[in-house]
Amino acid sequence: IPLALTLSLAVSLPVAARDKGTERTLDAYARDTWASFVAMTDPATGLPSDNIGGNLDPATRARYTSPTNIGMYIWATLAARDLKIIREKEARDRIGQTLNSVARLERHEPSGQYWNWYDPTTLQKITVWPHPPHNPVTPFASSVDNGWLASALLMVANGGVPQHGPQARELLESMNFGCYYDP
Repeated sequence: IPLALTLSLAVSLPVAARDKGTERTLDAYARDTWASFVAMTDPATGLPSDNIGGNLDPATRARYTSPTNIGMYIWATLAARDLKIIREKEARDRIGQTLNSVARLERHEPSGQYWNWYDPTTLQKITVWPHPPHNPVTPFASSVDNGWLASALLMVANGGVPQHGPQARELLESMNFGCYYDP
């Protein structure tokens, strides 16, 4: 099950539909999922890597992230807070750090959308794949990937974290999902 979906399921499954065994299982999945997100996230930037190596070893974090990864991390942070896996202050601090980093990312000028790959440590757009054979990467802005990030920004802006609502709304409104023709 995808990481954020596990947390979402644990939050959304009606209490009446759960028995004690199901409750414990969902809680364990949610906690393990959150531990994965923590291990994937660069502590200096608050941006998650696309993946990590085995045993939740942060030393083996992938050296790339995407708007989808960032959006899912924000979703997971909100879910971890709502499940009381983390405290509200930790969620607020994590999301604030992530939004500050997102605000610094280079974007596709005409649309304001984010490029598909960034280094989560340096915040630089990836133009050469960070893993051997280090092939060139042609940057592109995917409206699907940006949609995942936009949905997370919308959740924060609409009251998910009131302290960061204005910043999330500003980032969201600077993204244009209209069609562009760039001859």
